[in-house]
Amino acid sequence: MCTKTALKGKLVTKEDPQYLHKILGASALLSFAYRYGYCYYNYGNLGFEGTWFDHFSLAIHLALSSSSLIFVVLPQRILRRPLIIYEEYRLHAICFTFRAFMVYLVGYFKPFAGSSLNNLMHLPAVMLIHLIADEITRRHGPNDPTLTTVRIDSKTKELFPGHHLIFRFYAFY
Repeated sequence: MCTKTALKGKLVTKEDPQYLHKILGASALLSFAYRYGYCYYNYGNLGFEGTWFDHFSLAIHLALSSSSLIFVVLPQRILRRPLIIYEEYRLHAICFTFRAFMVYLVGYFKPFAGSSLNNLMHLPAVMLIHLIADEITRRHGPNDPTLTTVRIDSKTKELFPGHHLIFRFYAFY
């Protein structure tokens, strides 16, 4: 059981003295609760209509993943400790959050309004992000390419019994 002092020691760090990352994290959780708990429940969609609030709520998620750069993280993943954040994972989180933001912006601004090209604009945007993610993996990923964060196979289950569910969650995320 965590004492109040131990919990405070984990939440209050020298790397985030103004609680920026914590405030953005709480705001992102509130955003998820609003979109999935209220909008989806009441309207059957996430309620994005292009308002300033919609832009702001997505910017919070982008700011949250980007604010993780203030923290010192491990350069490589510790395979037996899958919940510890490491550089490849952090950069992937930023990259894929940016992908969602780009898809939203392309859909909102519709650079080729009234043209079938508008739907095709999402493809190069998403493919660019995936190329960047591949480069992140090349630079920061494991030496064994079969041990990735998002690909689960029988080897992973054998090496890390019990952890494969956590790896599946990462793959889904």
